[in-house]
Amino acid sequence: MRTLRIVITVLLLFVLTSCATLFTGTSENINMTSTPSDATVVVKETGGNEVGRGVTPTMFRLRKNSCYVVEISLEGYKTSKVYINNNDMNGVFFLDFICGGVLGMAIDYLTGSMWDLKPDSINVTLELATLNGKEQLYGVVKGMNANKEVSMVTVPMTPVRR
Repeated sequence: MRTLRIVITVLLLFVLTSCATLFTGTSENINMTSTPSDATVVVKETGGNEVGRGVTPTMFRLRKNSCYVVEISLEGYKTSKVYINNNDMNGVFFLDFICGGVLGMAIDYLTGSMWDLKPDSINVTLELATLNGKEQLYGVVKGMNANKEVSMVTVPMTPVRR
């Protein structure tokens, strides 16, 4: 009987602690879109570790205990960078003061659950690339001569609308 009470007490301690971990989890879905679509998305932790890659529109499930740099690129357009930070405190974390105490707060801190990622969605309008201060779409032609020297030429292009 005494063993059963100890087991129930320990289980209740874990159930009633770490409110943010229980209610909101340790990761968050971040939707990413771009205009135009079909842009390449590369997500890296701020330390440079790549955590994912995809094509817009897409969604990544990111851990809350890290900050991220999102690069969205498409040929002929400027690359756009968006920073995802975890410096907003999750409101559910404050329930630990009521029912979780120090143990719950420690678990939420260690798992990253005490944070919210911001922004929680990304929608980027890509800008046309520029050359010599002019905003225009350019193609790049690379060639190799007989001496195996690579040369590049930029060619202005006009979009064709259908």
